[in-house]
Amino acid sequence: PLFRSRFWKLTLQLLSRFVTWLQELTSRGTSADVDIDSLILLAADIGLLEAELPSFFVAVAAPKLSFLGETAQNFMTSASIEEMYEALKAQIPVLGEMITGLLANQCIRILEPTQTIPRLYRHTNREVPLKASSFVSGAFRSLAMCGKFPEPCRDEWTVKTLSVVTERYAAMVGDLLTSVKKTEDSLLRLKKGRRGGATT
Repeated sequence: PLFRSRFWKLTLQLLSRFVTWLQELTSRGTSADVDIDSLILLAADIGLLEAELPSFFVAVAAPKLSFLGETAQNFMTSASIEEMYEALKAQIPVLGEMITGLLANQCIRILEPTQTIPRLYRHTNREVPLKASSFVSGAFRSLAMCGKFPEPCRDEWTVKTLSVVTERYAAMVGDLLTSVKKTEDSLLRLKKGRRGGATT
């Protein structure tokens, strides 16, 4: 019985340290030096731990700690488990923001060379492109990582990632088209000016 109590305290300490480490990690947001795959695995582990923790307490821990007496047992187990459970649960959406943000940033970095396309065709006889650029297919390859998201969060995190990427890409293309239009208008005014000068 003496060792049961000590091992249970050790279990709670390990959970507490894990929660503290997790909170420190997620507090760094997308600036954290962690790859996306590792974060996805971490999210899956937390989801499993969150799902198993209550049943582990009821089926395994509580019966073995019954010798402590009702008051001591309630203090050492129910309250502690509930605290750990809520702390873990609270970190899943924070971790989701971190994962979707990192993946969206990765896709946008792949799509940034889109801004160079006009320079590749300006003042050349190259044919107008008829298919998507390699940047787009590269972004879709990165987005395939959404399939690795933990099952309970997959749809929500996928929609969030796609929304951020499409919104930022649309803004990027919009700025690009505005710049191209301004350049065309400027060249047109220049040509008109030259024609007017030649006429006079």
